[in-house]
Amino acid sequence: MKKFYLLAIGAFFIAGCGGGSGSNNNNTVTTYTGAGSVWETSLNSSSNTFDIKRKATPTSSVNFQVKGNYNTTASNLLDMVVTAIPNPNSSITVNIGDTAVALEIPNYALFLNFNNTVTPMTHLDSCPTTTKRWNFISTSSSTAEIGEAIYTPAMYNTAQGFMQITVRDTTTYAILSNNLYNTTCSNGIISFTDLTGDNFEGFVSSSGAFVAHNTTTTEKYFGVMQDNSLTNVNNLDGTYTGISFNNSTNAVSYHKIICNNGNCSGNEINLNDNAISATYNFNLSINSSAPSGMIETVVGGDRVICGVDLNANGNKNIITCIKLLSPGFENLILYKR
Repeated sequence: MKKFYLLAIGAFFIAGCGGGSGSNNNNTVTTYTGAGSVWETSLNSSSNTFDIKRKATPTSSVNFQVKGNYNTTASNLLDMVVTAIPNPNSSITVNIGDTAVALEIPNYALFLNFNNTVTPMTHLDSCPTTTKRWNFISTSSSTAEIGEAIYTPAMYNTAQGFMQITVRDTTTYAILSNNLYNTTCSNGIISFTDLTGDNFEGFVSSSGAFVAHNTTTTEKYFGVMQDNSLTNVNNLDGTYTGISFNNSTNAVSYHKIICNNGNCSGNEINLNDNAISATYNFNLSINSSAPSGMIETVVGGDRVICGVDLNANGNKNIITCIKLLSPGFENLILYKR
């Protein structure tokens, strides 16, 4: 049986050590939307079934669809098995019985490992009516990027809002660029064109997550709400489930990480939550030069920068990281159990 996910022992920490809809009235179906083309994953928590669709653009017809069953494993990951292919696509190899894996932050975001590529998705709902601030990291790009995105909605009976994009240096946090763009927003999708003429789509959620896609170059970004309440690494104490991925090499692995007073230890795990690697250790810190809601660490000599939201899905933490490699980068997404 073909697996959609590829476990890579060398991923993230270990390498260094050695559509938009919403929920139905019963809140049983939750839909997450991701970019590049446009992917939609609907999860029915009553029947434990899923429905994955792909479209070229948010308004175009579905050009690929699979359905199946899923269960939540001991590791808090979703183990998904394809049972039907209502709309096959010749460019995507998939068969009945194939599997996918996902990390769900309920009603906030979903990280779907499907066809050897991890797609970040947000619980797309409506356009923000107040100013929103996100810390973002690149998740699929030729260059590692971090920064802030600030969206101001349309005001004074105009149709346009504004998106301010600040890109920062990954070593010093110095501002490399800071630009303001006119935007339009419809059904939770923010659209704008940057100074080079590239077109961007941002999928937003009222719960906090932000997925951006450069439709000209296919680069992708994921952001969490800029959390001003993060004042101490002790705020991050707890046990986390993580998914590590490098979309340039299709390397994916899953992790269990425990943090206490900024001191963290972890293992690569299988879906049953069993460790399949030696334990690795790292220490978290807050750099006063960094934007609010960001932390950093060093693993195996490689710098790691993370955005934090302490209130994802209520009071659960989500930590979104980028590990700087030479060349390239890897991502790690952690969700507090």
